Amino acid sequence: MAADATAEDPYATQKANIRDTAKYMAAAYAACGPLLVAGLSFANLGSLSSGRLAVTVVAGAVAFGCILLGLRSILDILIGGQVFATTLDPAAKSYVDQHAAELLSAGFRSYDAFLAHWKKANEDVQQLAGQWRALAPPAGGSPSPDIERIKTEYQAAVAALTGYNTALTRTVGSAQLHLLQKQLKTLRRRLGGLAIVGFVALCVALWAANPGKAEVDCSQCLQVLLPIARS
Repeated sequence: MAADATAEDPYATQKANIRDTAKYMAAAYAACGPLLVAGLSFANLGSLSSGRLAVTVVAGAVAFGCILLGLRSILDILIGGQVFATTLDPAAKSYVDQHAAELLSAGFRSYDAFLAHWKKANEDVQQLAGQWRALAPPAGGSPSPDIERIKTEYQAAVAALTGYNTALTRTVGSAQLHLLQKQLKTLRRRLGGLAIVGFVALCVALWAANPGKAEVDCSQCLQVLLPIARS
């Protein structure tokens, strides 16, 4: 008597592709840690003045911190969170309302109105299922004359709920994909900013750690940050 009204998310592949892209970014950022350590020379740290040592430590910490912040931002997308029909945030609801003709069932112009009908359909199925169980005859007893009517109404309610669930799966999946795309665009800008700050900090750390050199070999910095740029 249970209503199997589940539907497959049509946007699952696209969402998986976004998370795969984030995985490549995470791998690139994770590789920067060992490269950062390899790029800095620790041989001269004992002979540095207190000022240069402080600059080296602080600048190196900033560069390493940029890597950690980048990894944290990437992991936020990979871990993500559950998206439920009843807990869509206002930005997701606004997106659905803007594309109501494509995402919602015919006749609905807002997500909240559609969700109210979906909830009512769920309540109808549960109520009719309870009535059907109550009318079920005991062993050897004669069936109630109302049981066929309740059965017909229950099947119609299940069919309506199935239609709502199919539309709801499409709607929530599209809203989640939209949010993931926005997060990825924000992530790209954030990683670009962190890469610039990390590059400058690493160059400063190399300059402070090598007082005998008139110029800093920034190719070492590029070796550390190149995997980030490729991501």
